[in-house]
Amino acid sequence: MSSFTTPLVAEFEDDGIHYVIWQMFTYVIGMLGSGIAVNVPVGYRTDLASTPWWIRWMLPPNGKYGKAAVIHDYICSYRTVSVNGTSVYVTRKTGDLIFLEAMGVLNVPAWQKYPMYAAVRAYAIAKGIDREDEKKAANDPTYFTDVLAA
Repeated sequence: MSSFTTPLVAEFEDDGIHYVIWQMFTYVIGMLGSGIAVNVPVGYRTDLASTPWWIRWMLPPNGKYGKAAVIHDYICSYRTVSVNGTSVYVTRKTGDLIFLEAMGVLNVPAWQKYPMYAAVRAYAIAKGIDREDEKKAANDPTYFTDVLAA
């Protein structure tokens, strides 16, 4: 089963929005030892969950899903996961699925988990990110699209 294998150690920045990671933060996909992980490095900046101001009363940026949001932010920024120590590209859709899975690992309630997943999927579709990724993945054998099969 996937798991967070290191604690999230971060400091809140003076801008009132972002956090800076102070210790490598790792999420292992699949069983421990699968060799597939998301490694968020020291110095990475995140806003945790990018929720609109009008819904923060219900879904604040730093909710129970905060660790999953850091993993998702990193994947959205770099589109990579580590497979046996080598960085491989993943699509935004795969990143969104990892976000959903990570929220499940954190036992985020369904009433929070599924709307957040739907929101990131809707954003990717509306912005054309999925179409761009499909074109890239079709022509680039370095895209790893079945990361969750681990």
